[in-house]
Amino acid sequence: MKYIKNIYVYIKNFFDEFFLITIKDFFEKKSYINILRIFFFFIISIIFLNIIIKISKKLIGKKISIQTKDIIIKVIKFIGWAIIITTILRKLGIDLTAILGAAGIIGIAVGFAAQTSISNFISGFFLLSEKPFEIGDVIKVNNIMGIIDRIDLMAVKIRTFDNQMIRIPNEVLIKTEIINITKFKVRRMDILFDVEYGTDLDNLENILKKLAKNNIYVLEDPEPLYLINSLETNGIRILFGVYFQKENFVEVKNTIIKELLNELKNNNIKIAHHQIKIVNDIGI
Repeated sequence: MKYIKNIYVYIKNFFDEFFLITIKDFFEKKSYINILRIFFFFIISIIFLNIIIKISKKLIGKKISIQTKDIIIKVIKFIGWAIIITTILRKLGIDLTAILGAAGIIGIAVGFAAQTSISNFISGFFLLSEKPFEIGDVIKVNNIMGIIDRIDLMAVKIRTFDNQMIRIPNEVLIKTEIINITKFKVRRMDILFDVEYGTDLDNLENILKKLAKNNIYVLEDPEPLYLINSLETNGIRILFGVYFQKENFVEVKNTIIKELLNELKNNNIKIAHHQIKIVNDIGI
């Protein structure tokens, strides 16, 4: 507490002795013409900074990912504003050495309280260099699944499918297993179901492959997967997988299962169900 109190006293004295007095002297000694010059310098600097940002966006183009592009633009804005503010302070006659001294002491105090933020900041650079996901990708982190909406140096913002925004710190992402569902253009949808023992499996395979071929959203290459997965107590477990473009997930999900059920019904192929047999005391 004593350390924090000393910092507060130092900062208060700094503003009292240097900042406020310097500005007062400026307005007393400088002409209004100089004030107007500083004002026009501020306006022109902002216009010039916006031009640099627009040129940078065009030069960067599509050469790098969207998240890296956003970080570069933020860095340019930060440097630009730092130069503008520093120049104006010098024109006002403020001693920048004193400001830097105060900023150094404040930085030490903030550093102790911002270890987590620093960790998130460093983790953000690792995520940018590794590129495990991009804006627009669908990822799953623990029990959270959604679309990447924004990637910052401190955290990643995910929009869930029920339209909620979730902020995940970068430090958590570095330490956690991330599943990128839409990393690749082509995905496979697996459907597991059981058919009764005695089902003609060759006929079932032909039916399923024909079903996949007739579906406009299912790709012919790679070919659909048909696999006799296992033998269960109630029937034979079949794995049927179809490949599709990732943007057609909803269409494939809605059509392929509906068509599968119709084809099984039309060909008199029954899905196996768990059966429960109840026996009373006299064995009936």
